[in-house]
Amino acid sequence: MKDMREALKKKLGSRERFKGTFKKYGLKSSYKGLPKETILLVDVQTIEEQHITEHLWFNHTKGFKTLGTLYPGDVIAFDARVRPYMKGYIGDEWDTQDVDYKLSHPTKLEILTQGPRIEEYYSICPECGYHNQNGRSDCRRCRFALTSLLTEHETKTDSFFPEN
Repeated sequence: MKDMREALKKKLGSRERFKGTFKKYGLKSSYKGLPKETILLVDVQTIEEQHITEHLWFNHTKGFKTLGTLYPGDVIAFDARVRPYMKGYIGDEWDTQDVDYKLSHPTKLEILTQGPRIEEYYSICPECGYHNQNGRSDCRRCRFALTSLLTEHETKTDSFFPEN
């Protein structure tokens, strides 16, 4: 992947038109509340079909939401700026960080080509609106938030009532 991101490094700071193929929805934890929704685009290219990178994760922003429900295989076109970011982990003796490159602030989003539409592919949670894949009956996003909340509560309770 490092070699692929070199193409992004060469375009650092520029704002251009790109396209990528939607693969799936995802989640990333947030400081408080529900996890943040993300989307994964694969085979990211310039609009002229110059290969940029194998994959990029984006926040599921209002711009992406205006496209409606995305299905695997949908090809999405968008304008974005190439930016650096610190990739890696900070916090212990194994700190590893590298500069990597991403596309930020996607705008002017449009679906160029639709992938196959399978009606039962998603079940949309009535509580939070998350697109659960493979017809799940329970919501992955709500379950993740509940698990985080319970863990946080147990930690606070344990520290509040120390054992003798």
